[in-house]
Amino acid sequence: MKEAILAILACAILLFGCAGSEPQAAPSGGNTGGAGNVPTGASGGNPPTGGDNGATPPPSTMPPLDARGELSDLYNRQKTAEFLVSYDVTTSMSAGVTKMDQYLKGMSKIRIDTKSQGVDSRAYMLSDILYSCMMQGGAWKCYKMDVPLNMSELASADFSKNLDTYTIVKDGSMSVAGTSAACYKLTEISTGHESRSCFSAEGVPLYVKSTATNPSTGTFTSELTATNYGTSVPDSVFELPAVAETLPSFGGQMGGTVDPCAYCDYLDGADKADCLASCNQ
Repeated sequence: MKEAILAILACAILLFGCAGSEPQAAPSGGNTGGAGNVPTGASGGNPPTGGDNGATPPPSTMPPLDARGELSDLYNRQKTAEFLVSYDVTTSMSAGVTKMDQYLKGMSKIRIDTKSQGVDSRAYMLSDILYSCMMQGGAWKCYKMDVPLNMSELASADFSKNLDTYTIVKDGSMSVAGTSAACYKLTEISTGHESRSCFSAEGVPLYVKSTATNPSTGTFTSELTATNYGTSVPDSVFELPAVAETLPSFGGQMGGTVDPCAYCDYLDGADKADCLASCNQ
């Protein structure tokens, strides 16, 4: 349960991308790779205004974006994007692969599915309200959090606002889930923690590998790899699989002390045991 809540929040803020997730088969017409920015006046677009027909337009006076500027631009694109993406997530602290799906239409419709240790869970963020659903005894149970989330505030606090705390360099490109992704190497200045992050033209992270070293716990690595990617999401994806019950506050406003494991107290028997096992991992 904790994974679902943290994942949805990370996705909304950065996402982080979540660095942040795995949907059904991508619909036809999704990304096939190689998409990029097309400058005004390029082939297929409208010709520049103010010049003679056929005349060569003057060169742009805008300097090209550096790696930091490009990355900030990609994060901003993601906030208004429509996409579905499937991820395989692995870490050095746990065996096996966690499956994760993300569905997003701007910042008002977000859904994240996770499957870990046999537990299926979903988190929805719809019009600033967070819903959490879990498969229990072959049927879905959904809960509505009674603390509304202010998405505009979360967005203003996203990771892209902290890019100055990293050294950022371009790191080539790679093909992920049939899509060309631009890659960047980020090194946190204060800790030396490193990550390689690769993004689609829409600003969606398709590959993230991070390494962090702690003197007391050693080196931790995580890797997120997209296995499927598309840019069309039907509204039906954001319909809850069951009527949501209102779940009391976990003991604080967003940003305060929150205990996601409190959700498990509303379950019984094997469902409660599975919930606690997933929450405490």
